[in-house]
Amino acid sequence: MNEKMRAARLSSRKSRRWLAGAAVILAAAVTACSSSSSASSPSSQGSTASLTNVTAIVANNWSIGQFFGYYLLGIKQGFFKDEGINLTIQQGTGSSTAAQVVANGRATFGLDVSPTAMINADTEGATLKMVGADAQVSQLAVISLKAKPITTPASLAGKTVGVPPGTTQALLFTTFLKKNGVNPSSVHIVNVATPSLAAALKEGRIDAAVAYSVGLVPTLTSMGVATDVLNWSSYGITLAPDGGIITTASTLNSDSSLVKRFVTAASESLEYGLAHPESIYSAGYAVQPDSFVKSVVLAQTQYMQQAISSAGLGSESPMYMNPSSWKSTLSMLVSVGAVKGAAANATTYYTNSFVPQS
Repeated sequence: MNEKMRAARLSSRKSRRWLAGAAVILAAAVTACSSSSSASSPSSQGSTASLTNVTAIVANNWSIGQFFGYYLLGIKQGFFKDEGINLTIQQGTGSSTAAQVVANGRATFGLDVSPTAMINADTEGATLKMVGADAQVSQLAVISLKAKPITTPASLAGKTVGVPPGTTQALLFTTFLKKNGVNPSSVHIVNVATPSLAAALKEGRIDAAVAYSVGLVPTLTSMGVATDVLNWSSYGITLAPDGGIITTASTLNSDSSLVKRFVTAASESLEYGLAHPESIYSAGYAVQPDSFVKSVVLAQTQYMQQAISSAGLGSESPMYMNPSSWKSTLSMLVSVGAVKGAAANATTYYTNSFVPQS
């Protein structure tokens, strides 16, 4: 890799002042942007004999997590190729299923996988570990129509609520209800696949959706739907990190160099995408034009920008995992019964050893 190019790409590690500037650019872009349809699917850089073929699975469908198109951007920009990696990305249907795919060796890395799903997989015999945060702070929420808002957990009683199976929100929703004094049997919970949540809510087939506000709210806004958001973080459920790159102990032990190179390329892709959000859209649209919408990408990037700024990382890489936040997250998950048989020490489940240093 050309060292001058690498230095230019990584100059932001020396100073995080780009965060504020990018936030201003994003806010303006989101306001000015008009929606345009786009899509996505698994993609890879052209393979050569000198590259290591690697498969990763992103936890959710591209149309929901359009911001994570920055991995596709990293392929397009050559960041993974520069680290000797020919990357192919599969789309998942939730963190739980993505964790199992990695645990079973059908993908080397999982992307945007929640701590909850990873820990539960480990307590069932997997040996997964998070090696970088690609989503810093959770934005789990109950999302309803502005015209028929659900403003408190108690308001969920008697309502029909769409929950995507195999996801973090599916794992935690009954916990959220119980923690806030709501009997889960009083809520009509129906399985709705993540890509179908927006239409189901817009069409009135459900009263509310359990989803990440960063994903669903911009999607509904692009459809002309005004929403009300009941944030779980205001009611005792916060994940930090919200999602990250996971791999197995076997990979960590047998090929730590690959893990280091992968996280380096992912970090470069994230930083470049944060500074150039329209490039995320362009890279995603080129792969799956039916899944990527420019206004959604820009709005989701702005959400993530704010999450990174609030994570207390200082000058660290945006993929760095705050040890105190991880400790608090594990403690919360254990206390509410979301994970059972978990190790007492949070470092059992994560390491910052592969995250690029500032």
